[in-house]
Amino acid sequence: MHGAGEPPDAVVFEYAGLEGLKPVYVEGALGDITHQGLLNVLLFTDYRRPEITEQSLEVANETSTGVVTLKAGNDPGPYRVDAENKAHFVRHVQANFLITKDRLDALIVWLQAKQREMA
Repeated sequence: MHGAGEPPDAVVFEYAGLEGLKPVYVEGALGDITHQGLLNVLLFTDYRRPEITEQSLEVANETSTGVVTLKAGNDPGPYRVDAENKAHFVRHVQANFLITKDRLDALIVWLQAKQREMA
């Protein structure tokens, strides 16, 4: 038994909430520094739908900005289709993190170690 103020012999971490956890594939990130000095990071996945044209959509609703909502039975969109039929991306934000400078430094070290393992 240790006395008051003595450090423990070991630290054990338990991870909760893993039952409903799903893998998320990250294709990109964006963010900025908050006014509190935290890094705000959004991780996203791009979905590219070049095969969709205005003629192939069963449109339920279309806004003035070109956002199209598909009718039931189609892939649930929304998609933006322009007049030149350009392939557009919808970025689905998968996670939003707020990270302190110290935790960011530790995360960078960890990510670099994992990157070396993948090489």
